[in-house]
Amino acid sequence: MGTINSWLTSPAFKNPADLSEDDDIRRCHNLVKAILENRDGFDVIALNEAFDEDVRTELVSLLRDEFPYIVKKVDHLPSIVGGEDSGLMLFSKLPFQTFPAVVGDGIQTIVNYESNTANYTISAANNIVPAQHLMGVGVDAGAWKSVAAVKVNQGGRRYTIAFTHMQADPGPDDPLPPSPGTIRNTRDAQLGQIKDFLAAAGAASTGDKEDTLLVGDLNVQGWPGHSSFMPPGAGPNSIPAPNAQMLASEYGVGVWGNIAGLNFFDAWRTSSPEDTGITNIATGEPSRFDYILMNGRGHYTAGSPTLHPPSFVTATAPFGVPQWTRRMLETVNSDHIGVATVLGPKGPRSTPALAEVVVPGGDPRIRNTFASAGENHWYRFNRPGTYSFGFADSPGDLLAYDVFAVRDMAHPLAAYDPIPGGNITLPPAECAGTGVCNFNRTVFFSGTSPFYVRIYSPRGRTTGTYNFLAKVHDCSSPDFACALKAGAPPLDPSPPEDRNFTGFFTYRALATGTTTPQALSLRVGNPAQQGLDVRITRIGTQVFSAQGFNSSYTFGFPEVSGADYFLSV
Repeated sequence: MGTINSWLTSPAFKNPADLSEDDDIRRCHNLVKAILENRDGFDVIALNEAFDEDVRTELVSLLRDEFPYIVKKVDHLPSIVGGEDSGLMLFSKLPFQTFPAVVGDGIQTIVNYESNTANYTISAANNIVPAQHLMGVGVDAGAWKSVAAVKVNQGGRRYTIAFTHMQADPGPDDPLPPSPGTIRNTRDAQLGQIKDFLAAAGAASTGDKEDTLLVGDLNVQGWPGHSSFMPPGAGPNSIPAPNAQMLASEYGVGVWGNIAGLNFFDAWRTSSPEDTGITNIATGEPSRFDYILMNGRGHYTAGSPTLHPPSFVTATAPFGVPQWTRRMLETVNSDHIGVATVLGPKGPRSTPALAEVVVPGGDPRIRNTFASAGENHWYRFNRPGTYSFGFADSPGDLLAYDVFAVRDMAHPLAAYDPIPGGNITLPPAECAGTGVCNFNRTVFFSGTSPFYVRIYSPRGRTTGTYNFLAKVHDCSSPDFACALKAGAPPLDPSPPEDRNFTGFFTYRALATGTTTPQALSLRVGNPAQQGLDVRITRIGTQVFSAQGFNSSYTFGFPEVSGADYFLSV
């Protein structure tokens, strides 16, 4: 499930200064590419601010084959003069199911949707795609603010998906900006309308096979580092005041409260609590406005300091839509970052919050089983460093894994190229007993950060047992060399005292872009280990060799493009 504020606006909502550089069709194509190439594969994707009629037509044309069930437009009746539609769209691979009863505001709102290429325009009061108009103020009142919902079924589990775009704070182009109190009261009223709409649509269902999601740009500030949570006069990197709430005060209002005995929780904060989940930087400082909320019995209580794991959320992260920069519109899509969640069975290791903690040093092999399709297994490594990861057998496209720093669950770590991957055999001491000893490994370096490994089946297509290598490098051979990083804690490979030992290390010098030499310092900190033999190669050429190395050595090369160094000590 994904949602993004697409910022595909019509001329009515554009700043005139942007018209010459804003190519909506090109950005539309970038967005479509990001949606179709997402590795997990979206089943449902909801869009905000898809106002431009040409873009709307293009989106339907390009996504129809993959997503044949489409909410194309939620709009006011033609008899209402002026103003924009809601800007809401939704694309689904799953057929729309019927709601138990007719729901929605059918007096002024209409819905246009497509099902297997057949078009329908219906009153918003219906049991297929119900919708409800939401009150708005200021510039936002120029759009037909709404919430709409669809019901889908996957694998015997039912989902009600409500999608909306709530009242925004006034921008610099608002000629008569409403007061902050008016904005807050309007959002509160919209949350109340959404709450009543969802309750009428059956969101209060307590069945074990029913979930309700509320997704979209809710314009509720949820980044704990935002200045609105800081004490007066605090700088941009200050720590929130001791009595500041982690989340916005609006979390305790309306939908964030209780709906017929079920609490809505924030899928991001409950599954990836160490990642702030910033989704917007266009306001001058990082912000979080975009959400996927889910209901669940007892999984999350608004305002609770404890973040409990959600029922069916296995991973939540922004999908591959680059951040927006006004002067680089040809390469980006929006001033927002989308949010996606992978829904799957709850179980051990099913979310980062439920990750199994791996303590390096023992058997480096992980053997586990996916009991049902759609499972995710998360493993947490609190010890930063250099690791080899990989499957015992080539799984093709049936299994995959990603490595994430704990504070950035959006962008997987890249492989550490200085140490090549490929087939590797574990030494006998690490391959005792039963199990496989040969793995196809890739090397990763986490720097100073703890990290997660997510093992999953793309598109949830497989079950069964996997064998996975998770070996921390001990610096004892070129195959298991340890990466060095300036500013990181010093490495201690703990060499044996009863025999000779050679430690192997790598260092990736930064690209300076200039011919000014970059100074690199090698330092041995334990006096008992002075008198070492040291050899250093740079891009395959030996640049330093010394016997009886006593303390430190500084040298420099003009690293215009960067370089990889290999050290043996």
